Amino acid sequence: MTSTSAPPRSDIYLRTISVAAVNCTEPRLISLKTALAPHHHLLSTYSSLADLALGLLNDLFSCAIIYMESPDHDDDVMPRLIKSLAEVTPLIIIANRCDVSGAVRIMKAGAFDIIVGDPSPTALAPKIFEAIKISSKYVKQRILRAEALKRLWRLSPREFELVQLLIKGYHNKEIATQLGLSCRTVESYRKNTMRKMRVNSICDLVRATMDIDLSVTPPFLANNSDA
Repeated sequence: MTSTSAPPRSDIYLRTISVAAVNCTEPRLISLKTALAPHHHLLSTYSSLADLALGLLNDLFSCAIIYMESPDHDDDVMPRLIKSLAEVTPLIIIANRCDVSGAVRIMKAGAFDIIVGDPSPTALAPKIFEAIKISSKYVKQRILRAEALKRLWRLSPREFELVQLLIKGYHNKEIATQLGLSCRTVESYRKNTMRKMRVNSICDLVRATMDIDLSVTPPFLANNSDA
């Protein structure tokens, strides 16, 4: 899938501050709108983290607020999703319940803050504006990183693996052996991957991804095809 939308401009971003909310019930939506109302910030809502990830392919949010039951899971899916999304926008997690270990895992994954319970608008507003303030300081860097991440997120799982190996300096023959593919297939994947990433050389690819953690594959890449 290729996006035809133009990259977000920093001057537009600075004038139009938008906030994303995930899993927001009606009472929470009212509370959130009340917190944002004095500043007239835009609000977009999503039903899941995966939907937010898709939304980030086209929009650059100043901050995202994620409501959840609890981040206390034994699997690593939630921290992986948080890590991927936190590289694009500051995340505030609001959980109904959370123990210390769960909070530590989410904060280490890159969340900006975690709140237990339903905060009042007056308690939530300062958290949101603090995240927006930090976000706006690095708007140009965030736009460049967001564009690189958007391209990475459009890759298929196999293409993402290829990027990981190319960044490590692997040659086509080594990649073919590592992935169990023919050299011709690797060359085809490499051509498509470079096109999707909009780079012309390995040096360009390294520059585009140097500030992004490529050690973990975002779980929603499984929905992408190799086309």
